[in-house]
Amino acid sequence: MEIRRIQKTGGGSYVITLPKEWIKSLGIKEKDQIFIMAQPDQSLILSAKSLNKSPEKREKLFNIDEIGEEGNGRKSILYRMLIGAYIMGYDNYKIYSSGKLSASAIKTVNDFVTAALGPVIDEQTKNMIILKDILNPMEMPYENNIRRMHVIIKTMHEDLMDAFLKKNEDVIHEIIERDKQINQRNWLISRETFMILRDVILAQKMKVTLEDAHHFFLISRQLERIGDHARIIARNLLNIIHKLLPTNLYDTIKAASKESMKILSDSLNAWDSKMRKTTPNKAIHLANEAIENNQNLRVLCEEITKVPIRDVDIYVPINYIAESLRRTGDYSVNIAEIVIDNLIKDIA
Repeated sequence: MEIRRIQKTGGGSYVITLPKEWIKSLGIKEKDQIFIMAQPDQSLILSAKSLNKSPEKREKLFNIDEIGEEGNGRKSILYRMLIGAYIMGYDNYKIYSSGKLSASAIKTVNDFVTAALGPVIDEQTKNMIILKDILNPMEMPYENNIRRMHVIIKTMHEDLMDAFLKKNEDVIHEIIERDKQINQRNWLISRETFMILRDVILAQKMKVTLEDAHHFFLISRQLERIGDHARIIARNLLNIIHKLLPTNLYDTIKAASKESMKILSDSLNAWDSKMRKTTPNKAIHLANEAIENNQNLRVLCEEITKVPIRDVDIYVPINYIAESLRRTGDYSVNIAEIVIDNLIKDIA
């Protein structure tokens, strides 16, 4: 780190010298332009390139010959590698082989394109597929993604309780598929966060601080886990949907589901209140209320597990459901704690 003194010129402007090594390494000459951008933390970014210029596109290569043996193992590894490249912010993906691409590899690429938001097939030959990401991060801001994840989870719970009461297996299977939409948004938020960490100018374009981007990322991870548990609840409801259950069991499960969604909504409302820049005390109060209400959910979950059931085919799924509802509350509490952690600096 170097320290430079600010000097005042005759016209009332202020000047500062730049390190000679930096100038030489970038090949900057006299009268060249230096671009400056102020940051929320009162620091300045200096660049020899225009700060409004789009960053260079990054391409990731996948040589199928080197990935692994033919079969399901290859598909799984390739899929995970594609998701990893997506999250790390690559713009283009080239999947190629010395010979003809296998049907398994092509299906894996198509599965990835279907699962992720943004990538499309730009070119395809018998031994190569090129993917291009067409999604502009600024068109999918953090707030919209978090809000959409919340809506999906909330409707999953509401529709599950209704479908279980009406013994509608088809609806429950459809609800299970909705979890993929939550994964999509979580991957997108992870991608945007890594892109911002690599290009701080993008953070300013998206009107988000690095600190808030990090907390959005943490909240998204909690929502993704809550979505997983909604899927677990759905699968276990399928196991008991045609069983003869104690009369009060459905009502208790529904009450616990409703309470878990209230805790989640209160936590996210606290975050939304924070983002709308209302008074920090109000947002912290909302977050704290969500944390306190989690005890009510725990009581309901204990009631579910205490219902006298002798049939093991009912007892085991019921306990899985209770555990997933309890974890839903815990992950929602994590969101509330993130809000408090984020806002504590703003309390006078």
